Amino acid sequence: MQLRLNALNTLERALATVTDEEINALVAKLPEEHLELLTKVAGTTPEEIRTGIVAGKMDTTMENIAALLTDSCLNDCIESLGDHAEDPTEPQLAEVVPGLVERHGKAVTQVMFACTMAGEAKAANNIRAVLKSNEHVAMPANEMRDFTAGAVHKSTDDPDRAAVVAARKARKDAEKATAAAAKAKALALTNKAKK
Repeated sequence: MQLRLNALNTLERALATVTDEEINALVAKLPEEHLELLTKVAGTTPEEIRTGIVAGKMDTTMENIAALLTDSCLNDCIESLGDHAEDPTEPQLAEVVPGLVERHGKAVTQVMFACTMAGEAKAANNIRAVLKSNEHVAMPANEMRDFTAGAVHKSTDDPDRAAVVAARKARKDAEKATAAAAKAKALALTNKAKK
């Protein structure tokens, strides 16, 4: 369970590095079926996607959004790994990273790896190692990014940090409540329409 939570935290941190411009570019390139799924899961604007990610960390929504947005990067990674795609070693992953970053960007590559790791891939430990130490995609361990505001806060003993964390939690709780209410309303309308 702790590994799963760590993987989800890594995915959330990776998603926080993706800019609105990158989200728009990814959405624009999605095939129609992916676009339809993304619309159902969260929406297609950066704001809708970020809200969906924050509200859906524990119910697989965040993972679904990440998987849809980075599917082309994942396919590229699989193709680049060739026969090693099912269970690549850390050196095999490291070998394909520069090309992935060049073609898809650092943030998108990080999200793809983090999403694959959260999906409990066979190579999860090797992916974790790449995200920890590979010069092209390593994620800083000492930063906590406020996902909705885009602000980066250093994880230090700063007395203001507790207030930042509390505010972030309150905002997330409010967004979860709003999302839950919206889902309940949609379900009620669906059930009413069936009758």
